[in-house]
Amino acid sequence: MTPEILLKTAIIPALSLIDPSLDTPAARAMLIAIALQETGLRARRQMLEARDHWWESKPGKGHGFWQFERDGATRGVMVRHAAASAIVLPVIDALLYPRDPYAVHEALIHNDVLACVLARALLYSTPDAMPRPNEADKGWAIYLKTWRPGKPHSEAWPENYRIAWEAV
Repeated sequence: MTPEILLKTAIIPALSLIDPSLDTPAARAMLIAIALQETGLRARRQMLEARDHWWESKPGKGHGFWQFERDGATRGVMVRHAAASAIVLPVIDALLYPRDPYAVHEALIHNDVLACVLARALLYSTPDAMPRPNEADKGWAIYLKTWRPGKPHSEAWPENYRIAWEAV
């Protein structure tokens, strides 16, 4: 998948389902940059002992291009953070999923729109303003704070951030 296709097929549709004030170029760029950072837009499911395709690999806990784990971010944006829940729960209802973190987590493998809504809600849960094109370091700090990656790869971020802003 390319950043442009992600934007057209997941990000724009997802943002059309939530408060319009949450759809900004900076939010779109962060969503793309984080998806690139987490999966390189190559896998909807975390790959352990990676093979040629994600479906041939030993699966990990992360689902969707934004790599949500069920008992971490998925449950967090659905239950623990009131403002994020207010964004996510109406979309879960509209897309006819149960308000169950397990069911939603499983859906993230195939529903990029739902995964993007969760990602935008997670970004919204931080009080930080979304970074501008020349603020890759600020974007990295927000990513670290909200995603809490187990093995962050800071060397990839500047290029992912640049690519994301080009796509927007």
